[in-house]
Amino acid sequence: MTNTPSPLVPTIVKRRGGMLDILLVALVLVTAWGRTPVANLVSRGVQTVLGIEHREPPLTSYFRIERSWDRLTHHLARHPVPPVPSTTPTEGFPEPYRSAARIVLEDAAIIERLDEAWTGDPEATLEVVAIGEELRDRAIRRADAAGRENPDRYRSHRAYLPQDAMVVADEAVDGVLAVGLLLDLEWPVDVSSPISSGWGDRIHPISGQRKFHNGVDLAVPVGTPVLAAQPGTVLTAAEDDRNGRYLVLEHGHGVRTAYCHLDELLVDKRSSFERGEMIARSGNSGRSTGPHLHFVVRVNGKTLDPLPLRRTPTQAALLRE
Repeated sequence: MTNTPSPLVPTIVKRRGGMLDILLVALVLVTAWGRTPVANLVSRGVQTVLGIEHREPPLTSYFRIERSWDRLTHHLARHPVPPVPSTTPTEGFPEPYRSAARIVLEDAAIIERLDEAWTGDPEATLEVVAIGEELRDRAIRRADAAGRENPDRYRSHRAYLPQDAMVVADEAVDGVLAVGLLLDLEWPVDVSSPISSGWGDRIHPISGQRKFHNGVDLAVPVGTPVLAAQPGTVLTAAEDDRNGRYLVLEHGHGVRTAYCHLDELLVDKRSSFERGEMIARSGNSGRSTGPHLHFVVRVNGKTLDPLPLRRTPTQAALLRE
């Protein structure tokens, strides 16, 4: 018996290779182009064949900003005391960003180029040296035309840069300025305050289990003034059972700090503050075995050991003079 299609049930034929399929594939390819390391490597090859100048291999630039944090960690392991910001020549690129540029960019001639391009604004100078004035000015004009607030700031016009230029500029601007913030960190309490528990794996004092400790515990009495590590804004001002009363501060360029187990919060969410400004009083709130301040430093979501960033009492005194 032969099965024949009923005239009442239309036969469905799936057509392949139609114009819609071709358009979808093209859309995926266009979206991927310039968004992946492989696409950027192909782009570099095309530039090389056509004789077009390119500043840096796009494939490696994807991973350089992550490596900059590794370089900072290794630098601090060799030089546990960060450099004291010194008086910079009038026309020179200032500290602590000068030291940060050496760590992040690993270019023997970078300081000379930064000095020559110095405009009085570390962010603008770093971007110009990284990608040139023409690309920066074009992105600023586009951001301005789009109605972006403060179009001359990197965060406002970054999206209007070509993809490969954006990757290079991210490391030069965010990488260097973030490391500069860390090298010039204000310790939140007196630098002579003892460390009751360090950063890294430890046996939790309450649960008794091995657990990663994402900051350092500074043993200080309840009511000790707590200072902001750098200028910025308050991202979180809250209280919970684990952290007690706590603050999370946003300092820009991927750098955040947190202060936990506080007795009193002196700033509100979204308020701004200056480096060294009193933002809270330490306490013993939340899951705590005694009065202390739990201090956390994060860069791009990853915690760093804050201890190598602490200055000696002598250095701290010099900075206050």
